[in-house]
Amino acid sequence: MLKHLLVQDGQTKFEDGSMDETDTLRQITRRLTLAASSRGSAALLVEAKALLGVLEGQPEGVVSDWLSGLRNQPGSVHALCAAERALLSDSSHQGRASLGEVLEAWTDIDVLDGVVRADEEAGAYTEERAPDRRKPHVVRIYAPGHPSSETSMVQLRMRIHPNPMADSMLWSERAMGDSDPVALAVALAAIDNVVEYLTLPRPAQLRTGPLDRFHPERFITQHPSARALGSLARARTRDKQSGLTMDDFNRVQEAVAKDAQSQLFELPLAVRHSLPALGSAPIAQAASLAAHLVMWMTAGRQIYDLPPALVERFKQTDVDDVPLPLLKFPYEGLYLYWGPQADLELEPGWLIDGAYVMTGVPGVLQLVVTAAPTDPVEGAWWSVKGEPYYFQAFEQDTLGMDVGTAVDTVLSKELAELRQRIAKPAMDVDATLHELVASGEVDPARAPKHVEDVSARTATQEWDRVSRRHAVYVASLKLVVNALCYLTAYPEDSIAEFPTGAPQHLVKSAESTDFKTAKSARGRLAELGYLPVHLCGKELASMNSMPVPEGHVRAHWRRGHWRRQPYGEGRALRKLIWVMPMLVGAGDKDEPLGHLYLVS
Repeated sequence: MLKHLLVQDGQTKFEDGSMDETDTLRQITRRLTLAASSRGSAALLVEAKALLGVLEGQPEGVVSDWLSGLRNQPGSVHALCAAERALLSDSSHQGRASLGEVLEAWTDIDVLDGVVRADEEAGAYTEERAPDRRKPHVVRIYAPGHPSSETSMVQLRMRIHPNPMADSMLWSERAMGDSDPVALAVALAAIDNVVEYLTLPRPAQLRTGPLDRFHPERFITQHPSARALGSLARARTRDKQSGLTMDDFNRVQEAVAKDAQSQLFELPLAVRHSLPALGSAPIAQAASLAAHLVMWMTAGRQIYDLPPALVERFKQTDVDDVPLPLLKFPYEGLYLYWGPQADLELEPGWLIDGAYVMTGVPGVLQLVVTAAPTDPVEGAWWSVKGEPYYFQAFEQDTLGMDVGTAVDTVLSKELAELRQRIAKPAMDVDATLHELVASGEVDPARAPKHVEDVSARTATQEWDRVSRRHAVYVASLKLVVNALCYLTAYPEDSIAEFPTGAPQHLVKSAESTDFKTAKSARGRLAELGYLPVHLCGKELASMNSMPVPEGHVRAHWRRGHWRRQPYGEGRALRKLIWVMPMLVGAGDKDEPLGHLYLVS
């Protein structure tokens, strides 16, 4: 049982003059926490002075032990911050040391000065742009376990107007350095009215999932709201609707906008201002990809994984003469994956890695070629940096053509439309707006000062983008069409399996003959991020590679192609047969270095 404490002139002693520093610090901290929670300012100030009196002159080991014991007690840390502000605002305490000053030895002065400078910069920014909205800034400290943890972080955040997503946005952040998180929180309480102390690690900027190599799963990982779009896909499936209505697309856009706003709150404002101003383009890109994701979900979430050996042979096989009507599609929507290709860079740092193939809308074949970032963090900041892709749709007027002619025709039409948009005179939006204000249809107080018609500019940007990406798209289209030809000609040469790493007990249950057991297990696997993947080219994978015969130099590929072979009654029907590319040398006798025999 602790003896009674006396507080005189800011000094704390037991009645008999004896001291038990460690227990005294803990006891006062508990009383101070109670005083802070009850909002009793007088009691809080008394306890703050008592704590300060005990802390001054204590051995470093005693103070260090006390601070360590508080690291996992956010309520007590917040009470210490309140006590620091109470001491600084008390006129009778002016000129005396504060808690922050007593704990200065446990605070990295560079970190403290950095936050103070950031606070001043953020204040100047707000004062310049919205002087009527000046609000106290927020210091948020992430302190999981040991203060030197990589996930320990101190942030300066700006208050924002009431928002359903968040109440503050990130201005800047930095590591704690050598600071004790509790001492740092107390020191920072002197410059800001709000200190948030969390015993959690800083949320990771880059989310990861078990199947992130496949674009559909990577997109869902980076867009948390996208998983909720599964209910929209199920409704489309139930109603036997493959395409999206306008209401569906609005719902998709809302989900994407929600994720974008949440992400923007966590991107340091200084970093955001250093990036190119892309406006709403990144969100529009994400909404388009999300719409195709929903159609992919509606079609059953089918993924086809093409092995490198098969992809290499596809690159050496011509497809321009393949008629589109000969292609068969195992599902109304599927995703073809061949992995990032170093020789197919859609934009700097983004490598072509796969494509969505959609046939659910009657009379339309839609292709969306996707890309993976070489630096995963680039993909994480999609809301401001965007995510490149290439979209092309083949409609009734081109579906009867061969691949090469159809691609050229669609591109010509797209470029012609862009030329018209570029040449179209800009609207005088300001004049129209002035007329609306004069007629009373628009409130002058809410009317923008200037509105510019940027249709021609955006059309020019789209022209540049299409022209720049088209060559890479045509090269990647060779992989898409070859894969579709392969699935058409050899539909049995693939097997659906759950990927390595999936919980085996659930995989076993998913293969159960009991419908309910299998359905439950598959649903649970999907929640964990595991889907069955169609592994293609198993016959090719089973072949042993053959060594290059001696005497063969400068080995090279003899290009392959798809032959339309007559069959059926009167040989009136046609089916695709793959004349595979061969690796040949420069010797007296060119020999194939491997051949795959497949039975259609």
